Amino acid sequence: MSDTSYVQATFSTRARFMSSTAGRQAFPNIMQDAYGHKCMTGFHRYGRALGAVIPLEGVLMLAGYGHLVPPEMQERILIAAQLLLDKQDIEGLR
Repeated sequence: MSDTSYVQATFSTRARFMSSTAGRQAFPNIMQDAYGHKCMTGFHRYGRALGAVIPLEGVLMLAGYGHLVPPEMQERILIAAQLLLDKQDIEGLR
């Protein structure tokens, strides 16, 4: 797996996975992307998924406050999450 790989979908939705080492070096940019571009960034170490930085709207949805997130933003968040998971072996995440 490369250090950083992007996928892009409609509404400029982005999701990417990168190594934890690359993530540490690029963390300010990752935070700006999560806030400004609603990009989700997942991190891996030796090919194993570790975690992700997601926009705050995604946290609201997970916590049951999706009604506070506009429907078009909910769609973007769901697409980004699906793109992020498509890049990983979901069975290996257990």
